[in-house]
Amino acid sequence: MTMTGATARKFAGGGTVAFVLQTVSAVLLLVLLVLFVDIARQYRIMEDGVRENSLWSVYQLDREVRQLSHSMANVRGGEQNPQMLDELALRYDILYSRTAILDQAKFGTYFSGDEKIRGYIDGITKSVQAAQPMFDAYAAGTPPATEQLEQFEASLVPMSRTAEDFLLYTNTRVSHERAESRSTILDLERTSTVMLSLLMVSVVFLVVTLNRQLRSVRRSSHELQVMATQLSEAYEAADGGNRAKSQFMATMGHEIRTPLNAILGMSELLELSELPDDALSSVKTIRSSGEALLEIINEILDFSKIEHGKLELEERAFDVCALAESTVSIIRGRADDHGNTVILDLPDSLHALYVKTDPTRLRQVLLNLLSNAVKFTHQGTVTLRLRDVYREGKLMIRF
Repeated sequence: MTMTGATARKFAGGGTVAFVLQTVSAVLLLVLLVLFVDIARQYRIMEDGVRENSLWSVYQLDREVRQLSHSMANVRGGEQNPQMLDELALRYDILYSRTAILDQAKFGTYFSGDEKIRGYIDGITKSVQAAQPMFDAYAAGTPPATEQLEQFEASLVPMSRTAEDFLLYTNTRVSHERAESRSTILDLERTSTVMLSLLMVSVVFLVVTLNRQLRSVRRSSHELQVMATQLSEAYEAADGGNRAKSQFMATMGHEIRTPLNAILGMSELLELSELPDDALSSVKTIRSSGEALLEIINEILDFSKIEHGKLELEERAFDVCALAESTVSIIRGRADDHGNTVILDLPDSLHALYVKTDPTRLRQVLLNLLSNAVKFTHQGTVTLRLRDVYREGKLMIRF
């Protein structure tokens, strides 16, 4: 019943895990949906921001070129007073900084692969840098000469045309890229929608599969519970039968051994009395058969003790040679029935004449070995030989 309870708890835990997996799947699906919407929104904002910054930079460049042309027209139309020259120098410095911003800001990386835009920027930059010595000299205190101003004014005409073409080309390209990006984003959204739909189908399939497996696990748990109950009942019945068998064997062994001891005692008394040779032989046969039967009964009782874990070994000192002689005398009658001769081979002297162990168990082992030897030998010789040997510095007796 303990196994059944553990199994039920295990499958109940499996149901809890399935519920947790379903909950986590639903939460992940919701988070993925929110992330998808936010990523699409941020992507649009980022792309639009980069394009607008790039377009605004070109627009400011075109405006500064026009402002510089206007300031130059004021200087050429009137007297070259310091105030007009200062305004012209200021406009030049602003235009110079705008050309530097085109390469340093995000515009440069956004349009870095367009050679035509690169040509617009290089053309405007060269025209602006060509006038730098004149404005550096003015900043140092030297007013520009009339020829320098005429050359600078002449360079502003192609610069204005280049800035205007630059603005028109950039505006056209940004418009095309915006349309392409919109189409790409729509394709991305459609693909993401399909993937999200597939994910939703997968999650639904997972939930359905988990529910089906959960029901199957519950059915299996119930079947295992029933099976465990049946096994427990069968085990209890088998254990009860085994206990009854052991109890029967022990009882019968004790009951049979009591009259058998009386038979052996009476047969021994008969052997000591004066009997005819044929009657004495019959009495010896009765005694040897009774001793064999008593040996079987003792083995049955020992088996019953082993099953209950109650077999205990005795430890006492005894004469090894005397035990060997008594064992051979017990088996000699059975050997005569098979026409065999039993010989006891003892050394002239043993180093360990007395041994401390269980003599009953040792006699049982020797009797089993001698009984097998006599049983499978016909018209032959069975020898029990004792020798004492030293092995790894320890004195041992070998039978």
